[in-house]
Amino acid sequence: MAKVKLPKPTPDYRKIYQLAERYSEASSLLDEQAKCEEWASSAPQLLVDSFAVELYLKCLFVLDTNIAPLEEHDWEKLFDALMPHTKTAIREASERIVHSDPVLSHLSVINPEALKVIDFRPFSSCGEKYVC
Repeated sequence: MAKVKLPKPTPDYRKIYQLAERYSEASSLLDEQAKCEEWASSAPQLLVDSFAVELYLKCLFVLDTNIAPLEEHDWEKLFDALMPHTKTAIREASERIVHSDPVLSHLSVINPEALKVIDFRPFSSCGEKYVC
């Protein structure tokens, strides 16, 4: 007799969020420690921050769908799985942050070599999402 694969239970979005917050706090601590170090010392901070982003996206997915999140680490796939209204809210928040940030709003003057973000698109390499 073939085994029937049962659906995974819906996890508690609050627990996912709390874990994401802990990773975000750890990222902030690592960021503070890396400020006086050479640039390469920020790599652990970026890794921990990426875990937080993944968990926030999974938390939003559970809130949107009331089912277990994708067993996925690719931010773009996680983002694409969200409901349209959630994706719109994230894009709008991203634009507000970029436009109000004193460094990002003057990035072309501060660092002409930096990538110029022209709109919010999930996180892939250079292409239509960025001006390289």
